[in-house]
Amino acid sequence: MASASLVGMDKRKKDLEVIPEAESAYGDWKGTSCAENSLMVTSGDLYELAGLAAERDRWLIVGIDIHAHSHGADPRWTIHVYAADLEELGATGVNGLNQVAAKHGGIPVVDVLLHDATLDDVIKCMKLLNVQLRNSYLQHPLLHAAYADHPAQD
Repeated sequence: MASASLVGMDKRKKDLEVIPEAESAYGDWKGTSCAENSLMVTSGDLYELAGLAAERDRWLIVGIDIHAHSHGADPRWTIHVYAADLEELGATGVNGLNQVAAKHGGIPVVDVLLHDATLDDVIKCMKLLNVQLRNSYLQHPLLHAAYADHPAQD
């Protein structure tokens, strides 16, 4: 998926506020996730997808927010990339961002809404993506007790 560059686009400033963790109205399922970047040349590029590739040295993507709404239909995706503008913050890499965070109580980021992007587009930029959701009403560890397949495998 090709994307326009953020270079020269207008950033609309706002007061700093903490970006909340993932939530839903009822919170039936909660969990964790992790991902690894892909270093393969044939993979997608998250910076390109977010319009940041032309100034890769200026920007550091520090978060991704993926939201889908479905109710049984094809999902409608809303994907945000949170990127730190290292030049504007006067930061060099992660150590510089730690100093910025100490000063501001967090890392100021630009929320880049990726119009027309899907989860598939983001996954193509990754080596792997792992999401685990658990019934939020249970407070006990899950103990792996057996294996099963559906449908049954030969």
